[in-house]
Amino acid sequence: MRIQQAECVFSEKNLLHAQLDVISLMKRYESFKAFRAEELLLKIVLKNKIAEAKDSLTLFEKLLPKPAIVPKTVKYESHEHSHHEAAHKKKQTLETEVEEIRRKLASLQ
Repeated sequence: MRIQQAECVFSEKNLLHAQLDVISLMKRYESFKAFRAEELLLKIVLKNKIAEAKDSLTLFEKLLPKPAIVPKTVKYESHEHSHHEAAHKKKQTLETEVEEIRRKLASLQ
């Protein structure tokens, strides 16, 4: 059985389109590889710059004069207590707003 002319042309077109798609994908992949390599180099440079800045800060900290009086440290418990109070006040404020909205809804009915 012989392939008809229309089927042959259709198959050849599909093959050519597939080849174009493969070539396009290969170009994109090469571009992607180049960008990844550049990204890797930039990450290495960034890491080196961060390490350099950290070393500079350490040296700067060593060169600063030390205070004669040691500052008091804040106790964790007092901070936790104030945080708890702030959360409680916020909760009360939200509850007040909810009650006010409910009153407004009731007055509208």
